[in-house]
Amino acid sequence: MNGVSVIICCYNSSDKLPETLYHISQQQLTAELPVEVILVDNGSTDTTCAVASAYWEQVKAPYPLRIISETIPGKNYAIETGISAAAYDLILFCDDDNLLSADYIQRGYTYFLQHPALGLLGGFGIPRLTIAPPPWFERYAYQYALGPQHTRARRDITLERGYVYGAGSILKKEAYLTLKKKGFQYTLTGRRNGIIIPGEDNELGYAVSLIGYQIHSNPELTFIHVLSESRLTWAYIKRLKKSVAYSAALLIPYKERRNERLLNKKSTFSWTKKMLSECFYFLNGYVRYPFAATDFKTDIVLDRQARLGSIQSLFANRKLFINKHSWLPWLQSN
Repeated sequence: MNGVSVIICCYNSSDKLPETLYHISQQQLTAELPVEVILVDNGSTDTTCAVASAYWEQVKAPYPLRIISETIPGKNYAIETGISAAAYDLILFCDDDNLLSADYIQRGYTYFLQHPALGLLGGFGIPRLTIAPPPWFERYAYQYALGPQHTRARRDITLERGYVYGAGSILKKEAYLTLKKKGFQYTLTGRRNGIIIPGEDNELGYAVSLIGYQIHSNPELTFIHVLSESRLTWAYIKRLKKSVAYSAALLIPYKERRNERLLNKKSTFSWTKKMLSECFYFLNGYVRYPFAATDFKTDIVLDRQARLGSIQSLFANRKLFINKHSWLPWLQSN
């Protein structure tokens, strides 16, 4: 049906939700635009559901809130459960620490009407930090779903980038249902070999573009991303760089298929060459900067973490990379 379903995937979010829900409840909408809010509880052990229900009743929002449960840990599972429950044809993913601007839903909906080939739309994240920013923050702000998602005036980033960050993104449900009919399954399932794997938003963007939909970024869609102190530590950004690199390696099949289908480039991927390259640059960093400490030469330390994550992913998933015929089986017959 015509309208927007706002999905909030939560895990122990009781302290964050009131402000997030407040900004959703204050959206400036035209009378003909129906909206619903779906909170997907992904195994919370706190009072997330009770807080959400009580607060929504308190603010007397003009559209309904439904609370559903997904017991399998992993954001992608919560996302799929939310989409399955959604009544409307546009899905807005709002994280529990995202504060949407007052015109976010209406502006996003209008943008889709103006671009019928669009499958996925991204916004512009603005940081709100609970502590003073660390010295490396501005350089690596993009890792936190912040700032612009395109480098040119053109908002169509289907070929340039091929994905948008999940926070604040809006998905055409038709595109997702088409993917599922083709047999699409997430490669990034939250955890792999004991490592937390982010990047389900990247994977969804690549998949949507591979079946012919456009990916756009609109800087007029703004939201505040509230970042807690725990996410602004040196230890956190190192873990983040490593896990992002691990998941990026798992998305190589998508990049190769995009090169073939959208850019007419023949796949030249070699697991051996990729592994040797990552090992070379990882070891080269130690040879050139053997005494780089955690608070010295930030780029070098974080590059090491990224190389290590990529090497671990390539090694742990070697069969996936070597057997190209097994790549993205849902695409083979389409």
